[in-house]
Amino acid sequence: MSMQEYRQLAAGIDLRARQLAAEGVPDSALIFRMMAHTTELQRIWTSTTDQQLAMLCREYPGFYRYASLMEEAAAAERRKPARSYDGLPQLPGPETAAVVAPHGRRDAGE
Repeated sequence: MSMQEYRQLAAGIDLRARQLAAEGVPDSALIFRMMAHTTELQRIWTSTTDQQLAMLCREYPGFYRYASLMEEAAAAERRKPARSYDGLPQLPGPETAAVVAPHGRRDAGE
């Protein structure tokens, strides 16, 4: 994807986040109201460089707000001592690679 395409995705997320903020939607409900944008956020998060991501966050405050909330939610999920999906069997090697590789990963510390 080009930077212009990332900007278009971020602008759409930004617009919706700002609309919800104008309606008085609190952060605790924003994640749920923005579920339709999860795939777009994931695409940006896993495909951009750190510098590109930082630029998008500066240019689109609503995008930054939503991305930050999602990052906080993911960190909170990782801190839980037990989750409903813990204990599920791992996929065998080739299947795991097929599922994980296309989606990439970016640690919260990046």
